[in-house]
Formats: sequence, structure tokens, C-alpha cells
Amino acid sequence: MWFSRVQPPARSGYIFVSVYLALLALLFLGLTVLGLSVATGALDIPLAISQVRFDPIFFTSVMFGQTLAFGIAAVLPPRSWAWQYIFSVLAFSLAYLITIPLSIFAMSIWLRDDIKRPFGLHVQGPDTALPPEDQRAHQSEAPPAVL
Repeated sequence: MWFSRVQPPARSGYIFVSVYLALLALLFLGLTVLGLSVATGALDIPLAISQVRFDPIFFTSVMFGQTLAFGIAAVLPPRSWAWQYIFSVLAFSLAYLITIPLSIFAMSIWLRDDIKRPFGLHVQGPDTALPPEDQRAHQSEAPPAVL
């Protein structure tokens, strides 16, 4: 896969995030199939519990959209837009109560500098993050005279 070109310390982070996204895509694919089977009548599940109504077509379309979002994120090549898309999908996975611990862990891995570098994102060091007037104070040349 594309993460075979990544140096070994960061490779495990790529593999973890890719496997996590692929497993979520498979979970949502299973829920899509469940919604289709309820919509077609293959499963005899009551669609109304008390006053809550379950719409299988809406459920199936939402689960299919999430299957696409997580599946695409699992296989994207290392580009700057891909890093942002994967991060937004990881942030979206915080909405599910059962995946919150793994989502936080995956997001903390994804924000590391050694993960950002192969995507072409500029990793800021301590001097580039400073305002220009503070950068001059950390350099060896004298600041310009104030008139």
C-alpha cells in the first residue's frame, strides 16, 4: 500500500488509522445491509416502538454514506487534502459513543508531525511559529534601528 514508503516510526500510526477506518467502513457496510434487509422485508423487525418510528430507507442511505466516507478515507494517497479529509472523518467518528476512545487515540496519532510530513504539510518548528518581531530576537543578527 501507499504507507510502505513511510519511514518505520510513523508507519505503525498509518497502519493503525487505516485499519481503524476500514473497520468502521465495514461496520457501516453491515448496517447498510441490515437497513436494506429491513426495507425489503427480509427481516421481520418492528419499525415502530412506542411513538418512535424507524425509517429503513433513511437509515440505509445514511449508513451507505458513512460507509463511503470511511472507506474512501482508509485508502487515500498521501496528499495534503487527503490528510485534511482523513482528519475530518476521524473527527466525525467522535460522534459515536462506542468509538470515542479509539477516535481520540487515532486523532492524536494523526496530529503527530511525522504523520503530517509525508502528506506534504509544512511542520512548523519553534522559530516559524513566532511572530516576526520575536523571530528577530532569537536570531543572531541585530534588529533594525527604530527611528
